[in-house]
Amino acid sequence: HRARPGHRAAHPVHITLRARAGLPSFRESAIFGALRDAIAASAESTILGNSFRILHFSVQTNHLHLIVEATDEAALSRGM
Repeated sequence: HRARPGHRAAHPVHITLRARAGLPSFRESAIFGALRDAIAASAESTILGNSFRILHFSVQTNHLHLIVEATDEAALSRGM
């Protein structure tokens, strides 16, 4: 992918995560539940601490949109 522009902590970031072709829909109950649980677990992560947080997410059939905050580029990379 293209290199991200420099990150500033004051600016939230929009992230899109796409599924590989041929996988089941992210909106299927079990898959959506696993995604929701993983997002909730990220809020309690001791690895990420207060350096990364997911503000909003949207689950589509073959991709996921996230609006996140990170204190710096390293925290953004770790959170991803």
